[in-house]
Amino acid sequence: MITNTGFYGAANDKYIPAYAYEATVDELAEGWPREWEEGIGDTGIRPGFMEIGVDSGPLSEIDKKLVRASARSHFETGSSLAVHTGPGIPALEELTLLAEEVVHGSAWMWVHAPSEQNREFHIKAAEKGVWLEFNGVSPKSLERHLDLVTEMKKHGYLDQIMVSHDAG
Repeated sequence: MITNTGFYGAANDKYIPAYAYEATVDELAEGWPREWEEGIGDTGIRPGFMEIGVDSGPLSEIDKKLVRASARSHFETGSSLAVHTGPGIPALEELTLLAEEVVHGSAWMWVHAPSEQNREFHIKAAEKGVWLEFNGVSPKSLERHLDLVTEMKKHGYLDQIMVSHDAG
């Protein structure tokens, strides 16, 4: 099993620690590499990747801060960035922020990409090197997931697709 580091800003930010609102991007970015090197808390368990979460609408100020901090932490650790995103609007905003932080799209995993119905968002992200996580596979969604994977294969991006069931 591999654990992660990061802050979950989805669910209307209810899991964001209070200090994160006051901290600068750089202050947030300092903690995650420390966990990467020393372990989380006093457990000695080191994360294998970074995951943050953002809400489904346009990125809020705290969501932007999380994306920028994770990008800066990426430079320290080389860790992949999984971002619980969902719809395409925040996904494309995240790509813009990552580009401003000079992080290549291939460092980023768009978690819950099937939440975006417009496949053009998937293609645009894949063109930037993004990994697309087509999760939520179930008997009910199997046909949609097959269509998504087939579409990405048609455009030459099959090697950037991850498929999972994502059951809690």
